[in-house]
Amino acid sequence: MVMKTFKEFFTESLWKNINAKKKRGGKSARKGSKAYKAAKKAGNKLNKTKHSDEEDAESSPGRVKRAGASCKGSVTELRKRAKKYGGEKGKMYHWCANMKGGRKKSESEEQPEEDAEKKKKVSKTRAKCQAKAKRKYDVWPSAYASGYVQKCVNRGGNIK
Repeated sequence: MVMKTFKEFFTESLWKNINAKKKRGGKSARKGSKAYKAAKKAGNKLNKTKHSDEEDAESSPGRVKRAGASCKGSVTELRKRAKKYGGEKGKMYHWCANMKGGRKKSESEEQPEEDAEKKKKVSKTRAKCQAKAKRKYDVWPSAYASGYVQKCVNRGGNIK
């Protein structure tokens, strides 16, 4: 005779009861009833213990709180705590530090478009200012002419 663990026994007996009730022609409990809620809770508990992989633990909400970590404090403080504690708590401190130190995606996505337009505008202005400097100064490139170009660019191309 093979000895079963409590979990295996409980799982078997729960499903035996459910299937027996279906065979008898009995109706299942209504969604709002206490029996339904209790059965649902027991089923969820079994599923959690059955599938207690790392992947499930990472995706479940409240992981930081369950580990006993807190995301309060600066990034450097969180890194110090991560070194101090090991295991799950240390991982959560590292995660919090990474989240605090990171940048928002929306800002980084919009920035390249604005930078490209700004660079284009500056390069046009610089070209205009260089042309003005070459007309004004006999020696190109020279310190005076380069200074003039820079001054012109800073003022947006409006210089006499």
